[in-house]
Amino acid sequence: MIARPSVLLLVGFAFGALAATDAQERGAKGREVRIDGSNGVLPLAAALRLGFEAWPDGGEVALGGGLGGRARIEGLASGSIDIALASHGLEFPDLARRGMTAHRIAVTPVVFAVHADVPVRNLKARDLCDIYEGKVTHWSSFGGPKLQIRAFLRPESEVDTEIVRALIPCMKGLLVARSVSLAETTGEMRQALQETSGAIGLTTLTVVRQSIVALRSVSIDGIAPTPENVTKGTYNLVRPAYFVTMTATPAHVKAFMDFVRSERGAAIILENGALAVP
Repeated sequence: MIARPSVLLLVGFAFGALAATDAQERGAKGREVRIDGSNGVLPLAAALRLGFEAWPDGGEVALGGGLGGRARIEGLASGSIDIALASHGLEFPDLARRGMTAHRIAVTPVVFAVHADVPVRNLKARDLCDIYEGKVTHWSSFGGPKLQIRAFLRPESEVDTEIVRALIPCMKGLLVARSVSLAETTGEMRQALQETSGAIGLTTLTVVRQSIVALRSVSIDGIAPTPENVTKGTYNLVRPAYFVTMTATPAHVKAFMDFVRSERGAAIILENGALAVP
């Protein structure tokens, strides 16, 4: 039997639609998700990248080396990146006008971390202020070894420093000693803490978790940066993590964001010292 022309056209259309859908799916999966922005959020994004690339329905993710507030939003607007990372400094009405959406995906504890050779696990808020004012210079003052304290801090304009300045009373007007070294980026702080004997510095719990054995976070006034304490608000030194996308999200970016919001994504966030936000 010879098929009628209308049947042939219908069959051809169906095969064409299936092929187009398959091509779109392969194209979306084959496209790389490009992420850049706040270097304080990059470690969390790096962990999610590894999880997504290992996910059965995942794809490839490219991470940049860090972009400032204006540059990351302009990069998203121009299409040079797909996701802009941020912790603060977002103007939400402006983002909406530009067709962008800020997704608050996690909160991350800001912590004082110490080098592995420092056994001290708890400090009073006043102790921290004495360290950064240069009044106390050896760990033996806190029950540790006779080891010189090497203190590091992020610049005043960085969110970690802004948080401790605002929420630890004695840090508000504290004049930082000249002996305190500045670490300009999250990566520089990580390196300084890992490589400097007797070091203490301000970073995130994500950086501490990813250091495996090199760093330890300290409790403040007996309160540790645990998920329970963050949830209850007893440990309040936390910074948000935003993933900013175009509101009209391309398929490959949506796939990554769906993974971030999945149970596996939430588990990865928790494993890396942060708490997923619904």
